Amino acid sequence: MRRRYRGLGYLFFLLIVITATIMAVSFYQRLTNPDTKPAEILVPRAMEDTVRMKADHAYILEALPNDYNASHENFHYYPGIKMVAQEKRSACLLCHTILPHNKNIRNRAFLNLHSGYVACTTCHLADSTNVSFTWLDTETGKLVVGVERPETRWKDVGKYQLVPVRDSTVLYTPQDSPHLAARLAQNALEDSAMAADLREELEAGIMMTGRACKRCHTQDGFIDFRAAGYPEERASELESLSTPSVFESYENFYMPTK
Repeated sequence: MRRRYRGLGYLFFLLIVITATIMAVSFYQRLTNPDTKPAEILVPRAMEDTVRMKADHAYILEALPNDYNASHENFHYYPGIKMVAQEKRSACLLCHTILPHNKNIRNRAFLNLHSGYVACTTCHLADSTNVSFTWLDTETGKLVVGVERPETRWKDVGKYQLVPVRDSTVLYTPQDSPHLAARLAQNALEDSAMAADLREELEAGIMMTGRACKRCHTQDGFIDFRAAGYPEERASELESLSTPSVFESYENFYMPTK
């Protein structure tokens, strides 16, 4: 009996040693990481970040973790992601934040994930007559086709957007479009009357409530995924996702409790 307990004691001691070693190595790697900065640098930077976030709400996304391996190798160090230049973002983001869906707590996370690669007009366009969908490089203004899994291959958030096209016209307005840039140069957002007129102009033909998930993620849905560049296998997956059904089937979600 004593030998059994002694063996368990050795085992626990070994586990403690292994755990302590892993923590020590991880901590050392974190301290020696070239991106690690002392407090006297981080505190002023945090204050600068606060000011910058007020000027550009999308800046907060640059702090989100996006590299699983790096986060483990560097012991909770998370490198940031890159946002597309503010002037190349949708005109909708002049008033809305980069994470615009916040009212419905049940599905806002899923909808906001779409915002990184799906244009606002794709879901909120009121008139869907003669509309097709393709990918737009917002930095160059050129259309991109025939790319496999486009929403996961591009790193820059907002750079590539799935946009609606009608009669060869891309239904997407960047903030640096000539007409909009001219209005902004006149301080249209600072004057309440001009801001109201600009908002009415931008919201023309736009539905306040976007299309339901199942409107697109179903066979023969609103978006032709194959025509947008998805291979057959991925297109079939997008047409049969279970998540939209969950949102429509359950009124309330319950988290486990003690």
